[in-house]
Amino acid sequence: MYQKGGIQLVTAMDSYHPASDPAQHRNSVMEEFQSRPPASVKEAAARIEHI
Repeated sequence: MYQKGGIQLVTAMDSYHPASDPAQHRNSVMEEFQSRPPASVKEAAARIEHI
């Protein structure tokens, strides 16, 4: 790409970054953890899976 359009082409490239499914539930997870903080990573993972 650089040879074709120089630094302008390389820095102007926009790439598509789809949001993952967990990103759609971010607010729900944050609210849940703020109201009831998990005691461990294991508990947090189980609760996230449930949500």
